[in-house]
Amino acid sequence: MTKRIVLLILGLLLLTTAPLVGQEEPQPSKFSGVDWYSTLYIKLKPDKVGRVQEIVYGHLLPAGQAAGNAKPQVYEFSTGEWNMVIFFPMPDGPSSLAWERAPSDAKFFAALAKQEGSPEKAQALFMEFLGCMQESRQEVARKQR
Repeated sequence: MTKRIVLLILGLLLLTTAPLVGQEEPQPSKFSGVDWYSTLYIKLKPDKVGRVQEIVYGHLLPAGQAAGNAKPQVYEFSTGEWNMVIFFPMPDGPSSLAWERAPSDAKFFAALAKQEGSPEKAQALFMEFLGCMQESRQEVARKQR
């Protein structure tokens, strides 16, 4: 019985590795034809949905547009544990993660400060937005063009 199991395992190994014999080794390659996104999942504190909608649609999105940044996609969930997910385009792909503060972020905060009347007011609004969150999660995703 043990001999039969060993032969079965060896046979399966041969079947799975046979296609590799005579093939070239895989070469490194980058993703092509994809768009990259930084995704922000947001779970809000109770009774904060309305205020977050005001901040996002009335302040943050217009500031991003004024800064010339690519427009994020905002989705509000009807089911599940998260209230909202925002897909921020990453025109430079994952290499933009190397920035501690990306140029697009600096342009956004400058536009938000101009829009709100001062850097302090912009910072206070952004901190209010963050304070409405019970939990958040950020991930990187890609989408085929």
